Amino acid sequence: MKIELQRFNCTKRICKEVPFFTYLNKASKVFIALLRESRYASLVHEPVTGEGFLQAFRQRSYQAIKEKAVQSLECDQKFYEWMQKTISPLLGSTPSLTATQEHLQKTLLGSLEELGKAYKIQIVHMNFQFSIDDLLLYGMLEKDYIRGLLDGTFVHYCAEYAFYQLGEPLEKTISCLGTSFSSPLFSLSLPEALKILEQMDYTATQEPDRGDLIVYVDEKENKITHLGVFESSSQVRSKWGALPVFSHPIDQVSNAFGSAYLCLRKSLPARVHNLFHTIEKALPGFLHSTCYSPLSTLGTVEAIKHELFSLFCANRESWQKTRLVAQKLRDFTPESFLHKEEAVMHIRNLTLSHLA
Repeated sequence: MKIELQRFNCTKRICKEVPFFTYLNKASKVFIALLRESRYASLVHEPVTGEGFLQAFRQRSYQAIKEKAVQSLECDQKFYEWMQKTISPLLGSTPSLTATQEHLQKTLLGSLEELGKAYKIQIVHMNFQFSIDDLLLYGMLEKDYIRGLLDGTFVHYCAEYAFYQLGEPLEKTISCLGTSFSSPLFSLSLPEALKILEQMDYTATQEPDRGDLIVYVDEKENKITHLGVFESSSQVRSKWGALPVFSHPIDQVSNAFGSAYLCLRKSLPARVHNLFHTIEKALPGFLHSTCYSPLSTLGTVEAIKHELFSLFCANRESWQKTRLVAQKLRDFTPESFLHKEEAVMHIRNLTLSHLA
């Protein structure tokens, strides 16, 4: 794969210009970990109280700040004041666990978004997790996934989130990346990692478009450091390690992710194949899936049309081909099909035959 790294244009990166943003991210990481732990505790009949959750959040947040490699006395003081202001409404009362969690999450979100506003950084998901529906739909029924989801020990990172957003079939992803989405890509040299992504039908492109995979690179180490998905208007959606999912400018990321990136694109037919692979996982009943509703044949077909149109709109280069497909899909009616499987197969064949 021939590539040309693109370097960041911005001279001011939030993690360097606003150190307090990093402090709040540390507190967010603590909060997310406590959410998982409290859920597991409730499963084993050791419920956590609101007061206990609050105390653990305060103590572990302070500990996380002390362990920072680069400390700032000014930010230390500012964080102490922020913590006091955050917990003061809950002191002297006995708030429920839910009320405590909601208050802390609302405060963290508000503070992070206030700091990120000037840098066009927003939080999309505070605590992204695959649901049981996702596990069933994507075939992730291995014991490690199920156990980790239930006991709160399984943490989703940037690669898992990115490939999930792109609808990559789990079996294909594991065959390329190994038993974990993330580890091989980040441990290999850049050329070796790109060979894996090339096996997954990704090719390099200079101008990012919606749905492209954004690969961040540490040039000194010559390794991939982070993955995201391009949205639009130079915005990328990515999960920063164990932190929340952010929508951010392409060059506004953690300093640990390097200062260069490249854009990889999957062909439209390959993305359509992925879409139908996911759909077929949910057939015949869609009983375990929340992705398509209502569950009638008509509702299923309309949902598939919507997903396909979204893919087509995101691929300007293929517009001439997709315009004809879009017209065919608009004219398609499922009334003549007795079963959803037949209607879905008909749409699949119609779409792929025109995109070939």
